[in-house]
Amino acid sequence: MTCAGSTRIGAPAPDLSLPLLDGGTQDLARERGKVVLLNFWATWCIPSSRAWIASRVRTFL
Repeated sequence: MTCAGSTRIGAPAPDLSLPLLDGGTQDLARERGKVVLLNFWATWCIPSSRAWIASRVRTFL
């Protein structure tokens, strides 16, 4: 993951590039003008894993 610049409330998000599982990358700049939710979680963290599972259940119900 790479991130340039600092972020302030109400300011545009910094340029962010994240690796994808297929080997590609997703650049936040491609989503400019859209609402984007980034949810960072870890498989070893029980509370964040439960939150991720709950968000998936709400998405598919």
